[in-house]
Amino acid sequence: MSNLWKEIKDNVKEWSAAAIKKADEVSKLAVEKTGDFTKISKIKLDIRQTQKDIDNTFEDLGRYVFMQVKDKNVTSFKTNVEFNDTIIKLDNFKTKIKNFEKEIDNIKTEVEKAEVVEKPKVTKKPRTKTTAKAKTQTKKTTKTTTKK
Repeated sequence: MSNLWKEIKDNVKEWSAAAIKKADEVSKLAVEKTGDFTKISKIKLDIRQTQKDIDNTFEDLGRYVFMQVKDKNVTSFKTNVEFNDTIIKLDNFKTKIKNFEKEIDNIKTEVEKAEVVEKPKVTKKPRTKTTAKAKTQTKKTTKTTTKK
């Protein structure tokens, strides 16, 4: 009977050790995913800010063109330095957004490549003769006590 309790105790120790290891792995994975989610959220905020910068720049450009056409009767802006600088600035903003999107894609790819946490493997010990004998004795004692 003591061997049976010893085996149960040993199995519980193994299972609890495996459970602790699994919990540790899961918590590490959760921390990594949270970090990745935070990085992506920050980049998305950067994209929104850059989009606002683009909108403001277009607004300024429209105002500038309107004033040039209305006040100075300018019809061609190809040689206008301020106009061309603004166009370059807009192109740079669009490139910046594309780079942010590539960065998000890279993070998502890394997350997909992350290893999936495996289920803990519990190894069963082979039954010994004493264990089988103890189980049989336990069953016999239970039957005799229930008959009384």
